Amino acid sequence: MVTVIHPNWAPVASFTMVPATGPAPLLVQMDASGSSDPDGNSMTFTWDFGNGIRAAGPRVGHTYVHPGTWTVTLTASDGQLQSVATARAQVIAGVSTEEQDSDGLFFLAAAYPNPFNPETMIRYKLPVSTSATLNVFDSSGVLVRTLKTGPHLAGWHEARFDGSTLASGLYLYVLRSGSMVGTGQMVLIR
Repeated sequence: MVTVIHPNWAPVASFTMVPATGPAPLLVQMDASGSSDPDGNSMTFTWDFGNGIRAAGPRVGHTYVHPGTWTVTLTASDGQLQSVATARAQVIAGVSTEEQDSDGLFFLAAAYPNPFNPETMIRYKLPVSTSATLNVFDSSGVLVRTLKTGPHLAGWHEARFDGSTLASGLYLYVLRSGSMVGTGQMVLIR
């Protein structure tokens, strides 16, 4: 008797970003809905924006506050295999634009200022009214502070982080809302 087993094929990661170039601060919206899995398996999506900030979900937005060229990486996984797609976001220096709205997207902005002493501001947007938590961790993963937790209305929110009682170093901030997670890094300098 011969048993034929259908192999699991890796998903195909693909995404669009709009806009891909512009003046700082530049809000880039990314959409992985063009990704597919040949076997029809459900997929998860993780994003690396190339500047220490990561997010999860099929549609995300990210603001690049500093000029430069950033490589955006999407990883699509079906739980067994994964594939990667990359693209570059070109952020041009010298011209500032008004902050744009990331309509319908879960969005975690970079802390500003960063590096900071002793305070910085973290902004985020939720696409729907939901429960969300914004935590700060030290570089070893120990929870330092919960900045926001509980019900949030849809739209923009901000939290001020005061590091005046903390040592200089790298800190991570994590925004969680349902299955959506965004992370970023910030540096406290004394």
